[in-house]
Amino acid sequence: MFFLGNYTQNLVADIFGRKAKTQNFEIRVHTSGFNQYRQEIIDPESQLYRHSPDVVFLSVDLFTLTEDIIYSNADNLSELFEERINDFLQLLETLDQNLTGIQVFIDNFFYFRPVAMATLEYNSTYSYLQLENMANSLLVETVAGLNNVKIVDLKSLVAQKGAENLFDERMHYLAKSHWSQAGLQELTGLYLRYFKAFKGIRKKCIVLDLDNTLWGGIIGDDGVENIKLSNDGEGKAFYDFQRELLKLYNRGILLAINSKNTEDIVLETMKKHPYMILKPEHFISMKINWNNKAQNMKEIADEINISLDSLVFLDDSEFEREIISSQFPEIYVPALPKDFSEYPNFIRQLNIFDFLNLTGDDFARNKMYKSNIQRDKLRKSTMNIEDFYFSLDMEATINKITPFQVPRIAQMTQKTNQFNLRTQRYTESDIKRFMEDENHDVYFLSLADKFGNNGIVGTAIVNLDGGTAFIDSFIFSCRALGRTAETALLNFLIDDVEKKGIQKLEGEYLSTKKNMPCKDFYKDHGFKEENGKWHISLNNYEQKQIPWIKVVN
Repeated sequence: MFFLGNYTQNLVADIFGRKAKTQNFEIRVHTSGFNQYRQEIIDPESQLYRHSPDVVFLSVDLFTLTEDIIYSNADNLSELFEERINDFLQLLETLDQNLTGIQVFIDNFFYFRPVAMATLEYNSTYSYLQLENMANSLLVETVAGLNNVKIVDLKSLVAQKGAENLFDERMHYLAKSHWSQAGLQELTGLYLRYFKAFKGIRKKCIVLDLDNTLWGGIIGDDGVENIKLSNDGEGKAFYDFQRELLKLYNRGILLAINSKNTEDIVLETMKKHPYMILKPEHFISMKINWNNKAQNMKEIADEINISLDSLVFLDDSEFEREIISSQFPEIYVPALPKDFSEYPNFIRQLNIFDFLNLTGDDFARNKMYKSNIQRDKLRKSTMNIEDFYFSLDMEATINKITPFQVPRIAQMTQKTNQFNLRTQRYTESDIKRFMEDENHDVYFLSLADKFGNNGIVGTAIVNLDGGTAFIDSFIFSCRALGRTAETALLNFLIDDVEKKGIQKLEGEYLSTKKNMPCKDFYKDHGFKEENGKWHISLNNYEQKQIPWIKVVN
């Protein structure tokens, strides 16, 4: 990882490195010399390129970048300012071109010291805040056309925490770094959020209590008509809390219920209460009973086939939170605020659901998980596994990817762990490069059945080298496992490379803590192991037959 900027980056890098280590990230951190970001980007022999980082953070303080213009009092100040910004953005384009496949994060522009023109702001051509807005508009426009660059919303951090808390003028004069100690903690915390989003590390499901959580009061005692839930007064805090949860639901975060309550009363409330935003159909699982909540939690995880460390539990009861925390320490159990009015802001600031971008599969995730539960029920009611497969009416679409599939394929390489044979992490730029390279083929598989469309659930990246094809990546989403679609992808891949005259196909399994489910994939498909690699000769290879899946292109 490399930190670039027009102010001293050492303190930022050091604190970030320590924070990352506490969260089990093994990273090496490097920085440029003071204000050397331009030289680092332009010089192909610079330390930036020699270190070949996976991630680059670039932070440029707008005041330092344009200080000479701000104090020039020139008649064409706005034009000079825009020229300076465009010059910097050209540098950003150069960085994007030179670091193919490397993720670059750039802060949006900000002033670290007060330069506002008081009553002249937004009322004069000398409005520095208007210039800041212009700079950020140009930044957004430029980044939209780049492959590897994402914007870090530093301005929102400054607005939320306050410049007086984040910046320290003494540090500017003593160390060329304007952040206070508190500011450095906040900045590196923000960077870590973006880094984790880049790595695909987020929670997947929020498990909710009901009384004094989704609404105010205890429904069994107070009655439906007396709970606090409305679009005005005290009840609006719960209304807004549900709206925030719905936003997360629409981004692909699963919702579930774990509540000690009478199910009939709860369901009637959810269906008929005029201010109930979340309805039964929004929940992937509902455990509304008088059982131990720890037992319910385990059943929820098993039912939706999700790991415990992907769950978040929200309950107003400290006693219930302690039960879950003690029995399942891997579940994230934050304390809800004592004041209900803080609930909406609490969920907004819960930084464990971050994405860098959203794909169609994210928007459809709740529907896909519900379909999986239906499939599981069908499987349990079917005696013969092949009868179960045939009863699903599966159809797999398999082909080489187009630019439309690139974000989803990159996302799968970054976040899929269980069925990932080599666990190679790639950015969208990497996938585009493979797609355009005549020595690589990138495949996708989307799967549909009578319960719904799962979207893209499988991908393979193949490196072509003479008469040999090497499977660089073979990845399948856990939500589609157990239906033999991975065999369909392998068969399609084999047919395709054989058409190119290739006679030998090689694969490799690199063991991790999480990918045991695919350990025997090559062995089960007739590959032979030799020197740590698995291989087959295509001229006498017999494919596994899966007649229950219809394959289309």
